[in-house]
Amino acid sequence: MKRIEIIVLGGCHVAGYAISSDHAFPKLLAELLQGEVVAQVPNLSFVQLPEHLAAISALHPSHVVLQLGNHEFSASWRSLGHQLCRALGIRPSSKKPLAGAAQPMSSVGPALPIGRLAYYARITATGLLTAALWVFSARYRRSFRALNDCMRQHPNTAFVFLSPFPCLVPADNALRNFGGWLFRGLLANLPNRYWLDSHRVLRPDRQMFVDTSHLNETAHRVLAHSLVALILSNINSLV
Repeated sequence: MKRIEIIVLGGCHVAGYAISSDHAFPKLLAELLQGEVVAQVPNLSFVQLPEHLAAISALHPSHVVLQLGNHEFSASWRSLGHQLCRALGIRPSSKKPLAGAAQPMSSVGPALPIGRLAYYARITATGLLTAALWVFSARYRRSFRALNDCMRQHPNTAFVFLSPFPCLVPADNALRNFGGWLFRGLLANLPNRYWLDSHRVLRPDRQMFVDTSHLNETAHRVLAHSLVALILSNINSLV
């Protein structure tokens, strides 16, 4: 069997934000598969993806794990503004780091008590505007085109996608569920493309988080074991 060599591309969880890289799912995954992470890029927004896909042609890994969409699918006007800046090629404000500051558990729940109707209106508005950017923006379409072309060019590499992770803020959690559905629908349906719905294996439970949006060590272990199960169940599907 081909040696397991993994490239991991994604957000702050790839680097083990708020825990450490030693307890993050990429390292745990490699250990469980007795393989090696040969390249890793954290804090990656989706529009930056094309410039990092060259590593796949250079290294020819057995697996590429992509964890994207957490930052983009948020019921936050600030996050939406950052996405719009990226879609237009404008540098977003650097006042807030991409990974986000740790939020106290006490902030769980709707951010503003402005009534149920306004609450769902905010979710709907930010969700529709984010979806419009992902579907119609030239930079987002370029990223999807580059990603789908890359999967076609490397049929012997397994591309494993993680849906945007659950979180403890209900509005963000709803949008991340929606984001997973949208993200999966925009990917080419290829034999070497695999999908793990993180909402099926991780609960939006305080025991899984260090704050309202970042997974703890327990959740990273669950994620790593779920990825191993997915990979091993499909190991004979690639040449």
